[in-house]
Amino acid sequence: MSESFPSIENAMTRDSIPASVYMREDRFFLCPEARTSIGGRVIVEPTRVLPVTCSDAALGALLLEVLDAYQPTPIEMDPVDSRRLAPFLKAVGVRSYKAFMVGAFSLGVYREKDSITFLPLMKKGSSSFVPVPEGPRSLALPASCEAIGSAVREAFTACK
Repeated sequence: MSESFPSIENAMTRDSIPASVYMREDRFFLCPEARTSIGGRVIVEPTRVLPVTCSDAALGALLLEVLDAYQPTPIEMDPVDSRRLAPFLKAVGVRSYKAFMVGAFSLGVYREKDSITFLPLMKKGSSSFVPVPEGPRSLALPASCEAIGSAVREAFTACK
């Protein structure tokens, strides 16, 4: 029997502003994203780092900053070029994406005009994440930084 997962595309629209949040060991890594000229998405600099012990308000505020760093103009970049991950891997403190995946959890974040959608992801194999079967969760905007940070933590509880 084949597993069925919600699509990432179902969590976002053409106007969504995407970001990625990772949790690994004792830190959150928040990454702005950009669309590529060939239709993919890539994480871009700067990777922002917070300890998991930070306040919900600090986590929510930093996520809003990361979402504001979204680059709406597609960038010329091959999404399978592993060199694009070098600054991120350096921020995490590992040498490869495979090493990063050990103990990492991932959350897709998509801001719309009136909501933020959080898509918990689970590991598939040793090198990719896929949406959890339960699907995305949304938070209506406007919302306080504390509510946004709390929603991030709650969404991570669904990551596997």
